Amino acid sequence: MSLARQPFAILLMLAALPLVATAVPVTSSVNFDEGVAGDLSNLTAAPTLLGTFAAGLHTVSGTLGTSDYNDVFTFDVEGLLEAVTLESRSGDGNTFIGLYAQAFAPPGGQVGDGFFAAGEVGASPFNTKDPFAGGALPGGDFTVALTNLQGVGYTLSFSVAPVPLPAAWIGLLPAALALARYRRRA
Repeated sequence: MSLARQPFAILLMLAALPLVATAVPVTSSVNFDEGVAGDLSNLTAAPTLLGTFAAGLHTVSGTLGTSDYNDVFTFDVEGLLEAVTLESRSGDGNTFIGLYAQAFAPPGGQVGDGFFAAGEVGASPFNTKDPFAGGALPGGDFTVALTNLQGVGYTLSFSVAPVPLPAAWIGLLPAALALARYRRRA
């Protein structure tokens, strides 16, 4: 590349840098352990806020049935909620799980539910109404409610995928065309 073309190419790359930077997903994990961070809410009207679940794997561990029979928590998904998996389970009896989303009608509607026991580790806990039967759920606010009347420990994992950003890559098209036109002229 001649010295005359270098400043133009450098300017094109610098102009495209913000577009490329926005296309790279930032990942972080939320790992909530009730034994360390304190008790999850027992009230559906006042769930524990766990924050934002960005692209990655997030875990929530808790206990049910000793003095409280419910665990209720809410979180915001930035991306696509791909799956919820039962990672571990101790204790007796079936545990009810409900997944509620603010983005579905009616507001706060239930999108998934099921009952799970200790032998179902590694699978989705939603065996009655599978929220992922049609694919990943779009981002937004979600609430999980769990109920068990016996002493139970559990760990759930939440898999979140980034949303593809085609608009950021389309934004590079004018710069690529300008560079191609400039090279033809030179």
